[in-house]
Amino acid sequence: MKKHLSHLLILLMICAFTLGGCANSSKPAAETNSQPVDSTPSSTATGSAQQDSNVVNDESWNDMSKDELYELAKKEGGTITVYTISSRMQKTCDAFIEEYPELKAQAIDLDQGEAVSKIEIEAQSKNINADVLQCKDGNGEIYYDFYPLGYLETYYPTDICKHIDQDLQKYGMPFYASMNYWYYNTKTFPDGAPVSNWWDIIELGENGKQKYEIV
Repeated sequence: MKKHLSHLLILLMICAFTLGGCANSSKPAAETNSQPVDSTPSSTATGSAQQDSNVVNDESWNDMSKDELYELAKKEGGTITVYTISSRMQKTCDAFIEEYPELKAQAIDLDQGEAVSKIEIEAQSKNINADVLQCKDGNGEIYYDFYPLGYLETYYPTDICKHIDQDLQKYGMPFYASMNYWYYNTKTFPDGAPVSNWWDIIELGENGKQKYEIV
């Protein structure tokens, strides 16, 4: 559908889906921008949420109630398309349709790389098929690369954010933690591990980009 109002409603349901334990907490949902921009937007503060210059946002959406969004969304019509890396997202779409019977929604189940790649290609070609993206962002690619380019936009509903301490809105907090093991090739690095602390991971190379990539 590539509209701005109806997919805000489904974002609210995806938040409930995530908070209910049905999805990985490191899979944020964001709305895709049907009009990609070429320059980095200026800093904005929307509702009670803290934002920086990476974030593109239309402030007027945040203060609208679900009923207001629904009435406007019905005029837009079409089908809301969600790119997701969770096979359970269709259940959220089904629940969404039950609550908002005059709207349509579908979930497209993809793997992480495919979902991110499709968003990038669609934004660059200005042939937008997705309205909402639900995926992981462990290395910050979505927040630090896609937002400045205008590929995605954030949504901070005021009636929800006003109940959350602003300090808790600045950083994402995981719902669970797991153990990851790190290995390195002793032939490639005969003098020992190339990384000795967390800061080494984000060290920039001569080309100005991170020397190491977390995959």
